[in-house]
Amino acid sequence: FKLHIMNYPKYIYILAFALLKFTLVSAQSTYFNRMIEYNKESHFIPSVQYCDSSLFYMNAVVDTSGPSTSIYLTKTDLSGKIMWTKRFGSENEDLDFERCFSIKDSNLYFLYQKTIVGKGYSNELYIKKLDLNGKELNEFKIILNDSVRVYNSKILEDGTFVNTGFRYVTKNIWFWFINRVDTNGNELFYKEYEWGGRNIGATVDRAPDGGYVMGGDSRGYNPDSLIQAMIIKTDSVGNIEWVRDFGDKWMDNTAYTTITKEGKIIATMQLNVEGDNSFPWDGLKKNRIMCLDMNGQVLWKKFIGKVDEIYPTNARYPEQLRDGNIVVYGGEPDLYAGIVGYLHKFSPSTGDSIWSRNYRYLKNTWTDHYLRDVTELPNGNLALAGFFDPFGDTAVGTSANRMWILGVDSLGCLFPGCDTVCKKFKLKYTVTHDSGYRYHVEIKDPVVNSYALIYYDGYHGKLIGNSYKLNFDITFPEPDKYLMKFYGENKCIISTKADTVITVEEPLGINAGRKRSKIKIYPNPARGYIKVFLPHGNAVRPTYRLVSLAGRVIRSGSLPGDGRIALSDVSRGMYQLLLYDEEGILIERGKVMLE
Repeated sequence: FKLHIMNYPKYIYILAFALLKFTLVSAQSTYFNRMIEYNKESHFIPSVQYCDSSLFYMNAVVDTSGPSTSIYLTKTDLSGKIMWTKRFGSENEDLDFERCFSIKDSNLYFLYQKTIVGKGYSNELYIKKLDLNGKELNEFKIILNDSVRVYNSKILEDGTFVNTGFRYVTKNIWFWFINRVDTNGNELFYKEYEWGGRNIGATVDRAPDGGYVMGGDSRGYNPDSLIQAMIIKTDSVGNIEWVRDFGDKWMDNTAYTTITKEGKIIATMQLNVEGDNSFPWDGLKKNRIMCLDMNGQVLWKKFIGKVDEIYPTNARYPEQLRDGNIVVYGGEPDLYAGIVGYLHKFSPSTGDSIWSRNYRYLKNTWTDHYLRDVTELPNGNLALAGFFDPFGDTAVGTSANRMWILGVDSLGCLFPGCDTVCKKFKLKYTVTHDSGYRYHVEIKDPVVNSYALIYYDGYHGKLIGNSYKLNFDITFPEPDKYLMKFYGENKCIISTKADTVITVEEPLGINAGRKRSKIKIYPNPARGYIKVFLPHGNAVRPTYRLVSLAGRVIRSGSLPGDGRIALSDVSRGMYQLLLYDEEGILIERGKVMLE
């Protein structure tokens, strides 16, 4: 083999080595699941962009130094390794930032607002221009004559910016607005929609005819509804051409929109489908995706995600990939781990699902996980940005929201081949009796993370214990029936559950075999009383307990000399009679039926 290789020119070796190195780097770069922590306070509104073989993450972060918010920009390589971080802001200054981060011509642009601490609006809006090393190239102020909050800012092909959000009028009246500014911050047009209540623009895109499509929500456009998901189409200067609102009289949530290369509108929204007049904010919440033409006609609509959960699935911000399909992302309720990150890919022509994936940061990190942005790499892989709240989890060692970044392949997988091995499964377990009141529990493969809950007195009692381990021991406090609930997930973040009822009996003593012989209970079935006849050889009068099948002690005391126990006030049913010697060791057991 060596002799054959020696015959090839030197450049073949160089090419082969380079190819091998590229393959290894690519394999290492595809998958990551990491946290970025700027300080010990909450991280909000993460965004991610790709440019020049690097990833750029931007986030608004509460500062530990005082009641202020700064903006952080981080550059990483394709494996999520941090290359540098820049901070924008100073003490006692709030810099608010939403989905206002863009890359054009290898330059970074982001819009931010200087706001009064504790308020989310101002008339001080700025756009910064940076190079790919984070060096500031330019900054200009957008001059507005009133207080606004920008929720989405896009840089257009000509370098101008289009923005949407709301203008603060009063505490309960916000006007949805759209404006466009040139490359020096001069306003080209401004329009707002003066409906009552709070109205918010959340997304904006330029339509093929030069107009704009916006998604958001309204509490005033439809007076018969609390909150409506809404889509607006305008002309090139913001005049409304049509409005579509979705939902019913209950509390629905924001519509998020994008325009496809084919000129169609893809929208996602969360609808409340089972509210009522008394509690309209309650009920089941379902995520709907839909496609509209540029005249506002709905071409198709479908529900996605876990449609029967009380908690929202929060699928947001549709994005079209280079293959023409759409991804939406957010958080989805999970029976094992609170809320997990949610990513769903579907066809824009039919809405048919291509795949759905769930994600969580590391093992044993419970509660809420949300994805908030996605960017596509040249090879079709995806980089995701979001946040999770560890609630002081020891695996992370911190609390409050943390920025969460993931690298997945084009199938949404966090490891190779997840599309073929990730399937629903049945949770298997064993519960074995060690000794006394102690039991051993083992959760079986393919579970990699588990959570067990143990309740006293079956379904009717209180929680007495829990465990996050796959193998653990539980010592029960006394004889009774106990409900054990098991939750588990496999490495694909697919979860399932199981439960069982354990009947714990008081163990017989070491010398019980010598003493024990069957006691006689008469009459049985009984009415009003029973008489207990002890077996020959029990010289000491034992104590007794009359126990229900649910494990409750109904009556107890020393057994009378005549063996008679009055039961006239005891309800009908089946009971156990337990007899104990002077050392408290169970020596006899029998069944009693009361009629």
